Amino acid sequence: MSKQKDKVNRKTLFLGVLTIITLAIVVIVTFSLINQAVSTPSYVSWDNAIITLNSGKVSYVIQTHSLDVRLGLKDGGIIKTREPKIDDILREIEKCGDLCKDIQVILE
Repeated sequence: MSKQKDKVNRKTLFLGVLTIITLAIVVIVTFSLINQAVSTPSYVSWDNAIITLNSGKVSYVIQTHSLDVRLGLKDGGIIKTREPKIDDILREIEKCGDLCKDIQVILE
């Protein structure tokens, strides 16, 4: 009877530890996603933004009338730049060709 009770206690302990580890992983992943979602865009030069655009790492672009441009990256990051003239980012996406054909463009 003692051996059977010992097995039950070990199984209960194992399940408890497994539950705690699982919850810890869930909490870590959740905070990581929240941090990524609220990350502050980093400002880069126009030339560096175009290099990033042509790298295939951009999933969407937001252009404003005030010449501000945000590039949403496939890894969840965001970079911000200022285009020299209105619609320069659209011309750069067109010049980029197939690598940029799936970029979503949002215009203000």
